[in-house]
Amino acid sequence: KKLALSTCDDDRLVAGLHADLAHLSIRLGELDVADAYAQRALELRRRNPNDMCGVGHALVAVGEVHEASGNLVDAVAAYEDAVADQEAMGFCGEAAFIRGRLLGRAHRRCGNTRAASGAYRRALSEAQSVGDYGTAAAAFQGLAWVATVQGDQRGAVRLLAEASRPEWQNA
Repeated sequence: KKLALSTCDDDRLVAGLHADLAHLSIRLGELDVADAYAQRALELRRRNPNDMCGVGHALVAVGEVHEASGNLVDAVAAYEDAVADQEAMGFCGEAAFIRGRLLGRAHRRCGNTRAASGAYRRALSEAQSVGDYGTAAAAFQGLAWVATVQGDQRGAVRLLAEASRPEWQNA
């Protein structure tokens, strides 16, 4: 990716590479490097008014850097902005993915059970409507966490069973 970055002259591709390098840098524990890549991706994406869902992609990278750094309030804000960007562009499946896999988790890590539940419920509805069963399963798992926190172990088991439906296992 770094070689591609050094040889590419298309700002959209460069921005995407920066976001991808941010994700990789997080996995390597290089959070300062990840932050620089994510911020550069966001800057490049915002400069291009024709970049349909790129701003949301860059905001996800920014949110993941914040989350990995323990800045959960900033992570929630970045994920919410990413969802809004995807919805504004008509990418409901992308919005569901961000809600069900990232935003709900960040709310959960903040201890905001109500917001986490809302994010997971909306993600579940949207994911099922577009056939994204992987995100639907993640949302069911998140809702099971909410049920557990609220003392509803039976509900949590039911939700986990739903998330484990055989047809969703390879989604």
